[in-house]
Amino acid sequence: MILQIDAGNSRLKWRLRAGEEIVDRGVVSAGGVFDVAGLPRPIERVVVSTVRSDARRVELANQLRTSLGVSPEFHDTQAHQCGLRCGYARPGDMGADRWHALVGAAAHQHPPLVVVDAGSAITVDYLDAAYRHRGGYILPGERLHLNALFGETDRVRFQGGAGHSGRPGRSTNDCVMGGLHWLREALADRLNAESFGAVLVTGGDAEALLAAGLQARWYPELVLDGLERVDIGWEPDI
Repeated sequence: MILQIDAGNSRLKWRLRAGEEIVDRGVVSAGGVFDVAGLPRPIERVVVSTVRSDARRVELANQLRTSLGVSPEFHDTQAHQCGLRCGYARPGDMGADRWHALVGAAAHQHPPLVVVDAGSAITVDYLDAAYRHRGGYILPGERLHLNALFGETDRVRFQGGAGHSGRPGRSTNDCVMGGLHWLREALADRLNAESFGAVLVTGGDAEALLAAGLQARWYPELVLDGLERVDIGWEPDI
């Protein structure tokens, strides 16, 4: 079996593939423990897409090697891969998760298309009809938004909230959730008004963007889908 891992900064998503079948999958949130030892066996290979620091990458590799006896294979952004051309002058500067999400999107939908990955940061990337990455945008997601507001603020307390009434807030919670909703609505309105191509959304905050009105197709495992295509050397039918 092959263990596929999408290791982000705030959570880790994994799935275990045996041939054509996904036999298990899971998500480990920030602060959680990835129970590698409890996974079904045998696992012959481990492939990883990650934006983690070198130190955290080594930590993950050591954990996998110790628990499974397998050295993970890290797939990074390439200038040209799976028929796609990266728009970065230095492809290594583009997060592997964004690249693999683009590859996954191209496997599901013929371009032109837009990929929105709503994680700790929200990334928006454009792929034209010739499978060329035309660049993108990076915005703060919910986690970065809250860290920026409260990370060094001791006197202001935020307990979190489940939604927004649409009216100006009368508590810090309501004001913050209202601000987040405004940001999501603005992004949704901008993308809905564009006519570049189909929009595909993934990431932990994808449902919140859809609730804010984003007209998109939701693919919860888009990064893993792209990682899988990269690993097998998939090429689109152009």
